[in-house]
Amino acid sequence: MIHLDTNILIDIVTAGSPQVEMVRGWLKEGKKLAASAIAWSEFCNGPHSSDQKNAVFAILQKKNPWPLPVRPSLGLGATLLGRHSLVLR
Repeated sequence: MIHLDTNILIDIVTAGSPQVEMVRGWLKEGKKLAASAIAWSEFCNGPHSSDQKNAVFAILQKKNPWPLPVRPSLGLGATLLGRHSLVLR
């Protein structure tokens, strides 16, 4: 699995970027691509259209290879620590 950083996420939606061919090559080789939550958040908060975000999301691995037991009613930190906490919305 190849983890893409924010710069690569941005480059693959930038016209004429040489990174596009590199990523296409990885996909043709059957490599799985992923991005950290931080890289994904930085990319999504940038000046990108919904179509660009959807295109990048489409090539990323959707399954977490190391799933965590997260319950929707608890915050992730509380789940990892085994404590209940309120999630403020």
